[in-house]
Amino acid sequence: MMEKNDFKSGTIVVLYNPTSREIENLKDNINRTDLAIIIDNSSDNHYSIIKSHLPEGCQWIYKSYSENIGLCKALNVGIDILYQNGCSWALILDADSVVNKNIVSVYKSFLEINDCKTIAILVPIHNFGRSKKKTYDGELEVKRSMTSGWFINIEIFMKEGKFYEPLFVDGLDHDYCYRVKRDGYRIIQCGRAMIQHNPGHEYQVKILGKSFKMGKDSPLRYYMGARGEWWNLLKNKSLYDGAFYFYRLVKVILFFHNKKEYICEMHKGRNEGINLFINERRSKG
Repeated sequence: MMEKNDFKSGTIVVLYNPTSREIENLKDNINRTDLAIIIDNSSDNHYSIIKSHLPEGCQWIYKSYSENIGLCKALNVGIDILYQNGCSWALILDADSVVNKNIVSVYKSFLEINDCKTIAILVPIHNFGRSKKKTYDGELEVKRSMTSGWFINIEIFMKEGKFYEPLFVDGLDHDYCYRVKRDGYRIIQCGRAMIQHNPGHEYQVKILGKSFKMGKDSPLRYYMGARGEWWNLLKNKSLYDGAFYFYRLVKVILFFHNKKEYICEMHKGRNEGINLFINERRSKG
């Protein structure tokens, strides 16, 4: 392993059947740090097309699994590679992330004047199309955050046991946040770091004659979300995640057309989240 440099950082992007826009997006996202790791969970290999889109001179490593090993495992692999290459911080970006150009410099400016030993993650503001947010001066300590745009302290990550791979996709972010907070580490939102986040699809609903925008994803994602929410409710005693499960269930009942399919998937996810918690407790005796 190379000697770690306190300010050497790397980027991790996980692909799964990427769209042409996501491939094109790599051009902007991959060259923000010293080294980029692209983990491809698709059945097809995208090395050639990715190489043709990237600027010359950027340092990157491509790893294809030819199957979906899950976001948790892919991120763990990516951070391991960065650690072996002497990086101290990892920038995690969704394939479709649109990030303000100065996000890494904002993070590094904060680290240069603050004690990093207790900071597990620096996180951005996540701006949604249906919930416009603005940047602000300063920082704010937070309890949880979505992974895209995270700047992870790799040394603390290695101590904390990495992402919990049985979660596969949803719930890994909150689970990691709760673990590091319990162990006395901090999660800091940097007010000048912003990322455009686009979960699912937006649609209009009317409540008492007024129009509102809501998000809607596939039944599969509602299943995965329910799985992670019940894990975090039981394992991490997160009432927030439990309440969010019931919020989404009410949204499905009131506003979705194919509500039976969604309710069945959420019910299945809830049961699997409960079983995941029970099996984890049994494994520890």
